[in-house]
Amino acid sequence: MPTIPPNSPPVALTPRLKLRPAAGWQGNAQVAPKSGAVLGDKPAITAPLSLFKPAEPAIVLDVKARPGARTLGDASADGALEYQPAEPAVYALLQEVHTADGVIYDVTLPDRQPGATRTLGDDQPGVLRFPIHQVAGGGAPDPRPRPRTLGLGDAVGGAVADAVTKRVLQVLRSPIDKALLAAVRRFEPAAQVQAWRPGGFAPLEGFEAWRALLPPGADHRVLLYVHGFGSSTAGSGGARFVPELAPGYDAVLSYDHPTATLTPLENAQALLAMIPDDLRLSADLVAHSRGGLVVRSLVELLEWQPKLQPRRLLTAGSPHAGTRLAEPERWDRLVSLGLTLGSWLISLGGGAFWAPKLLEFVLKAAAQSTFDLPGIGAMTPGSAVLQQLNQPDAPGLDERVPYAAVTSTFAIANVAQQGFRQAFASLAMQVFMGEPNDLVVHTASALEIDASSRAFTADQQFRASVDHSSYYQDAGVQAFVRGHLGA
Repeated sequence: MPTIPPNSPPVALTPRLKLRPAAGWQGNAQVAPKSGAVLGDKPAITAPLSLFKPAEPAIVLDVKARPGARTLGDASADGALEYQPAEPAVYALLQEVHTADGVIYDVTLPDRQPGATRTLGDDQPGVLRFPIHQVAGGGAPDPRPRPRTLGLGDAVGGAVADAVTKRVLQVLRSPIDKALLAAVRRFEPAAQVQAWRPGGFAPLEGFEAWRALLPPGADHRVLLYVHGFGSSTAGSGGARFVPELAPGYDAVLSYDHPTATLTPLENAQALLAMIPDDLRLSADLVAHSRGGLVVRSLVELLEWQPKLQPRRLLTAGSPHAGTRLAEPERWDRLVSLGLTLGSWLISLGGGAFWAPKLLEFVLKAAAQSTFDLPGIGAMTPGSAVLQQLNQPDAPGLDERVPYAAVTSTFAIANVAQQGFRQAFASLAMQVFMGEPNDLVVHTASALEIDASSRAFTADQQFRASVDHSSYYQDAGVQAFVRGHLGA
């Protein structure tokens, strides 16, 4: 078991793995016994990794940082794991950070530097250097009582270091897959509308199912909910809330759709094509996250038809100006936040937020530099999709379809579990670098819509302090939704 004294030189762990400790680390590193599990004895994420396999034995790292404050996101305090690949493939490092409160995930790809490549096609691939982010680190705790919100550049305290019980690091490999995009398309669900009935949502399969629910020849008022990236009706908090509004509508509907391989406009077009032409629906549109771009496409980019007339629109945590997590160089941060949020929700007795399988596809795409996933690209700041959506609207649209938006600055004090509190702060700082955010979308982006011609008035916006997964579980958000819809 190699020991790591302060200011230790690089430590050889296996013939192909070398640990470069950060300055001030002290503790030990141990090669874990080989087992069938990818990481740890009892991974918190129940869905197994299937696209990646262990490239080397797992490394159990038990280190503490030397006392001394550091700012979250300070890469100078990071160590690194170096790996010499045996064969051309794509590689990633998955780190489990174990705390008394649960497991934090940090997924990283090799640094882009001389001698390190992401897609290995050379006969003699170079050494890969994986950063080991200080998800929690040393330093004296801050005794000052104050509100704790993300984006304020907090320092990591010594109590945080005590929360970490161990880290398990696993270098993973996956074959280079030229048909990766086709595999993602096969994995994502087909577009489908579901209708709320006592006991749950059930799919509307074919035009006759629509006509049985909403008979032609009459006007019907419906509520349509659209989920966000990597989610579904079953996995979305919004779809658990909107049935409470059912007494005010002839039907409550939810739209399941692929979010990685199609653009929001393509999602909207597919939705419209499912509705029989002989219906007359007046629709209130409620969306979460990326779903906000879908409903805006429906209202702003498609020709209105009698079968679906938008009435009111509300979005929560939607990246109207994009999110940096959608930028290809940050897809590993997207995966890290998704897995950590899922782990946190599972520890609280809830379900996963994003589908771990889709996150694994995103990680593999990033690892082999395959960034042609238009559903994610649409959320990149400055994307063609966002530029098109944020052009000035047709005159009078504001009056015809009143908009409202919910945003959030995630209050870190709302997380009781110390380990998760620091993980969220650290991961968010690596992406947002001091900007207030809800862990996935920066706070301002959820309100930045048609900036040259439209702004949300005070009564058209609500600011919460929840994380990105929890908008529709917040009582204040629920009251705001009811008020906007007149429910």
